[in-house]
Amino acid sequence: MNSGIKKLSLLFFFLLSFSTGLYAVEVQLYQIELPTQNQTGNFDQKTLLKEALKTVLVRISGSSQFLNAPEVTNALTNVDDYIKQFSYHQRSALEKTIKVIFNENRVNVLLSSVKQSPWNKNRPLTLVWLHGAEREPSLASSMEKILNQRGIPCIFPLMDLTDTALVSEADLMGEGTAALEEAAKRYNPDVILSGRLAETNGIWQTHWRFINQGEKTDWDNSGAELNVVLNQAADALTLKLKGGNVVASAAQIDKPVIHHLILTVSGNLDVQQYNKILKYLRQLPGVTEAEVAQIMPDKTLFELVTNQSKAVLINAIAEGQVLTKTSTTVESTTEEDAMTYEVAGVL
Repeated sequence: MNSGIKKLSLLFFFLLSFSTGLYAVEVQLYQIELPTQNQTGNFDQKTLLKEALKTVLVRISGSSQFLNAPEVTNALTNVDDYIKQFSYHQRSALEKTIKVIFNENRVNVLLSSVKQSPWNKNRPLTLVWLHGAEREPSLASSMEKILNQRGIPCIFPLMDLTDTALVSEADLMGEGTAALEEAAKRYNPDVILSGRLAETNGIWQTHWRFINQGEKTDWDNSGAELNVVLNQAADALTLKLKGGNVVASAAQIDKPVIHHLILTVSGNLDVQQYNKILKYLRQLPGVTEAEVAQIMPDKTLFELVTNQSKAVLINAIAEGQVLTKTSTTVESTTEEDAMTYEVAGVL
């Protein structure tokens, strides 16, 4: 990927705009080539074939929302029934791939059973415009991977002086679309989508705008898991490219993932210390419940229910003055020891 593309942060933008009614790129729908990811040859062929079928189903339909349907689960169990042929290829000394060609009729019947239909193989070339500093380069690669999985051809701008002079942050999210469409002419894409993504207190908040020859559609979605949020945005984008409508409502908002975590406090605690620790834990970001799970002679286990990740809670506790990591926690790298603490000073 061009080095200029890697210059992004928590604020980034994806731009798409129809420049013509004709789609520019023909996508191979019923065949796919995947890396074996194992150079010793000791890979699981069945797993590779299942992954190939899932990828093809998403590419043909443009959606991933139906993959957990019973019909798909059954098809994956009997994946050989959907394969026309497959072969292995040594692309380089370090890269071996599997190429799978699927039976078009059988795959289409499967899609029909889950109320999906094949998307036209001639698809728009998408200009993915990223704007920001060098804080989150993984956002670009993550979105590119997701778009590729859906069979959405995409390119990235050079982000050189010409691009930055033509498009400002105000142009990306302002009312007008002329500046974006003018800048896009340099790359001759078929489509342009703008979006803003930022993380606040462990929750990703995003705003998206689909632009079609000056006409725009806006929607929002949010969630605790970046990959889920990006997949939702890609699903909405696909819907627009296929001529559908995106409902900008709470239904687009991803519900935060709920985590049940165990936090250990070493030492023999008294009732007053229990109460103060519980009060403290219940005030941590995203914690909805905190209870004593088990009392032992040398430690107490507390159960936390939270919509934040373990890493977020560990950082929040580190900023406080109630609990401190034990010497074992500092030296250990195990999951169990990661949330082992002792009382900091006198409670």
